[in-house]
This record gives sequence, structure tokens and C-alpha cells, in this order.
Amino acid sequence: MISLEKKVAVVTGGSNGIGKAISKVFHELGAEVHVLDIEKTSDKKIHFHHCDVSDHQTVGRVFESLAEQSGRLDILVNNAGIASIGTVESTSPEEMDKIYAVNVKSVFTCSHFAIK
Repeated sequence: MISLEKKVAVVTGGSNGIGKAISKVFHELGAEVHVLDIEKTSDKKIHFHHCDVSDHQTVGRVFESLAEQSGRLDILVNNAGIASIGTVESTSPEEMDKIYAVNVKSVFTCSHFAIK
């Protein structure tokens, strides 16, 4: 069995679905788990940080707070993602920008601050 004792993990989009399952397993394996999401997690054992991962400045502040709180970061799971059902004709440029910002740019942003 793998142990994540004394490890600090961040899971973006960790309040629901796959991210919630990842957070739960990491916690069960002993990690201190921090979820970054716009929806609050219902798990009281998980540290929740309200964070829109598409907002560079907000992500920076959250990672700075995590560094002060935990002093380290061992695991980053870039799980956050959104979807939109529509055609090229029905999807607005603003909607596409938001999808790109959450699904692609946030991976760079969170990784950038995690490495620091």
C-alpha cells in the first residue's frame, strides 16, 4: 500500500467527481489535502480554498497562503475542467475563452505557482 503520510497535496476541481475521489483517496493514504474549487467540498477532513483557477492573481494568493500554512507542496493534481455543449456557431468567444482558461491555462498557472 502506498503511503502519503506527511505529504501535502493540492487537487484543483476537487469538490466533485474525479477530483473528489482523488482527494478522498489521498486523504485516506495520509496526505494533507487542499482542494481548490469554486464549489465547497462537503468533506470536513479536506482543506478547502475557494478559488477560480482561471484567475492568475487568485491562484497566486492561494498558493502563497498554502506555502505559509503548510510550508511545502509535494503533489499537484490539475484536475479542474469545464465543458460546454454547443456548436462553433452557438458558442460565444467569451465562453470559449473561459473553457480555455479553466481547462488549459489553469494547468500552467497552478504549476507555475506550485513550483515556486
